[in-house]
Amino acid sequence: MKDNWAQVDVDSDRYIEVDPNAMVTKVVVTSGQLDMFVVPQVKELEINPGRFDFEFRDTDLYNKDSQENVESVKVVVTYEDGTVKEVPMEYDSKNEYFTGSYLNDNMEEGTYSYKFVEVVDGEEKVSEEKTFEYKVRDISVKASVDPYNVTSKDNAEEIFRQGFAA
Repeated sequence: MKDNWAQVDVDSDRYIEVDPNAMVTKVVVTSGQLDMFVVPQVKELEINPGRFDFEFRDTDLYNKDSQENVESVKVVVTYEDGTVKEVPMEYDSKNEYFTGSYLNDNMEEGTYSYKFVEVVDGEEKVSEEKTFEYKVRDISVKASVDPYNVTSKDNAEEIFRQGFAA
């Protein structure tokens, strides 16, 4: 048994960053390679102009390594006027979560809600509904450039005037 420890896998320490809020952190370590892959945590919602990106993971099934039992997932997005959009989600096997995007070039500002609907072993499970505000940011940037050119002579004269020359 002791001989198994005599062979060094990688002659370096490996460090794994963990999310303190996560109950499980999955890491893929390949023998003989220093690099490893930490399965990322789910962001759930990322808001971009004209686009809402969603990520979903059934935490219970993920923790049991049983996500293959999920047959389908969709996110249901509802605008404050009652307009509903269903977005099918695709499974990302490397990151072990489902992804989907709601795209709309004419996205209205206002309150949206969303919930995930998954089918597991033929049964539909609906997550808790969450809400968020979408606002378009009006950002303007002003810039100017002074056309004055600095030469090495200008720099030397400036240093001399400041009393740094011998």
